Amino acid sequence: MTVENATSISELDPALPASGDPKSEGDNHLRLLKSVLKAQFPNFGTNAINATAAEVNYLVGVTSSIQTQLNAKGAITGQAWTGAHDFTGATITVPTATAGDSSNKPASTAFAAALAFSSALPGQAGNARKFTKSDGTTASWAYPELEIQRISTNTTAVPGKHYIFEAACTLTLPTSWAEGDAIAFTNYTGAGFANAIDFGTTKLQNRLPGVMDLNTADDTGKFIYVATGANPGLVKA
Repeated sequence: MTVENATSISELDPALPASGDPKSEGDNHLRLLKSVLKAQFPNFGTNAINATAAEVNYLVGVTSSIQTQLNAKGAITGQAWTGAHDFTGATITVPTATAGDSSNKPASTAFAAALAFSSALPGQAGNARKFTKSDGTTASWAYPELEIQRISTNTTAVPGKHYIFEAACTLTLPTSWAEGDAIAFTNYTGAGFANAIDFGTTKLQNRLPGVMDLNTADDTGKFIYVATGANPGLVKA
């Protein structure tokens, strides 16, 4: 019997059938060719193949899915993107442009942070309720109108407030001051109330007043701390 057994094209013997083989075996050869072709090209269906031999040969050397490889490549250098693209799940990095750049380049978070007003502020720790001022070169902090705080019991003061006495009590000044710290007080209880300010070790106008009684209605004062010089202390504002 000269009809070979084959399930793939590589197994077909191009020398068969021999010229002297029985013609009755011709149908067997034709059925074999059909079965091998259908086994080797199972997905062609009714679609025609329009690729040229040269186009098919472009596949030479491909070792995995072309689409998977293209997806892994990402954007091609110089490619113009159009339409909507969802990068939610991606980590995207861009060069940080020079500060002041107003082109249409994308801005990195580092570029945006450099533009933030907070990066230009002086240190913020301990500077609550202050505003920024400038001497033309350096920014610093200063108090605006002092925040009003009404007191009716003994209170330890903090800079930046205007204390309004509404009952007999003592206002104790802080022991730590910084240049430009401001404080104010007003006796709003009238005469005869035992109101006082305890200056402690803080000087006022280059003297140590100790405990100052407020025994006059509407006694008031506003002071700023001067930290520089030989005699740091409060001066009248």
